[in-house]
Formats: sequence, C-alpha cells, structure tokens
Amino acid sequence: MHKLDSKNAKVGDSVVVKTQEKVTTADGKEIPKGSKLIGHVAKVQPHSKKSQNSELMLQFDQAQLKDGQTVPIRSTIAAVQPPEGEVQSNGTDGFGGGPVGPSGGGSPAAGGASAGARGPSGGTIASAPSPTTANPALTTGGPVTASSQGGLKAGQVVAGSGPNAIRTTDIPNVYLASNAQGSVSGALFSAKSDVRLDEGTRIVLDIAPAANAH
Repeated sequence: MHKLDSKNAKVGDSVVVKTQEKVTTADGKEIPKGSKLIGHVAKVQPHSKKSQNSELMLQFDQAQLKDGQTVPIRSTIAAVQPPEGEVQSNGTDGFGGGPVGPSGGGSPAAGGASAGARGPSGGTIASAPSPTTANPALTTGGPVTASSQGGLKAGQVVAGSGPNAIRTTDIPNVYLASNAQGSVSGALFSAKSDVRLDEGTRIVLDIAPAANAH
C-alpha cells in the first residue's frame, strides 16, 4: 500500500498489504507469510468546509498466495499502527500507547504496508465471525470531535458503542470503526482533517474464510 489519503483517494482504488506472519483461517486454509492481502477503497469522504470529519472505508476480500493462487477472505480491521520504527508521542492529540494487537513483526515491504492477523489468545489463527443471517453495513455512532481525544490510549471508544463504536488508534487523529458482521473491513476517520496513512503503515486484520461470511 502506497500512501493513502482521503483528500485524493477514489472509490475503487486498490489497497494492498503484505502479511508479516503465517495465518491459518478457521477452516484450515494457510496464508503464508509474504502473501498479499488485496483490498480497495469502498467509500471516501475528504475533509471540507461542508464535512469537517473525513472518512476512508476499506475492504480487504482476497489473499494472493506466493504461487499466484487467489483465496477469497473475510476480514475485519483490528488495529492501525504507524510504520515500524516510527514512534508516536503524546502531543496535542492526547493519546498514544502500545499496539492494540500483534503486528506480525518484520519490516514492512518496500512500497507497501505490512499486515498482521490476530486470533484467539493473541495467536496467528484468525477466528471466523459468529454465524449470522444478516450482514449489515457498517454504521457509525456519531461524529468524532477533536475534543474527544484528550488523555485516551489507542483502542479507547470516543463515539458510539458496541459493534459500531469508533476507537482511537496508534496514529494521532486517526480513528477506527470496524464490525465483524459489517459489509466492509473497517472505516477510518479523522477529525477536522484528512485521513492520512503513510507508506509502510501496519494494518492488523482478523481474517476468516469468505465462506463464513453468511
């Protein structure tokens, strides 16, 4: 994934991350380290005078293995972290702290981002979403305001509740909303500015077989 910015991103733009550890889905399918997780921008709302909060909605739905085989997947963004080695300090945004989930280690691939996958007990086995007959679209619990950031660590809820909660991330002024039963992997927000993800940004994904999406 190259640098992604809600200011100039377009719906349908490709977003590709490379796995930094081996992942085994609930049905036993192995996604080796170094595989590509392929996604796209599902929705974008840049910051403007009419819309102070920006939004980037992402969907990762394919895994491309080293042999070229493509495997459909269902994914949920669990955390977003700055490029490895880039330390975010507490400043006016008022939050920071350690990673929400494992990043998988290793250095990000040149020209892209790294992706980890987390499962039960912090392992690399990704569990499937709970069975459901519905697949609701991701909705948010209300606007994010700059004043809601003060003193919060990554992963703290700033708006909404339950599966539609909006949480802080390890990147200042970038917030995450993700729902395992939603129609997209997750939505990123920024208050009074555009969502900006630098090259090498790490995205932690919960991965499940696409067959378990319904």
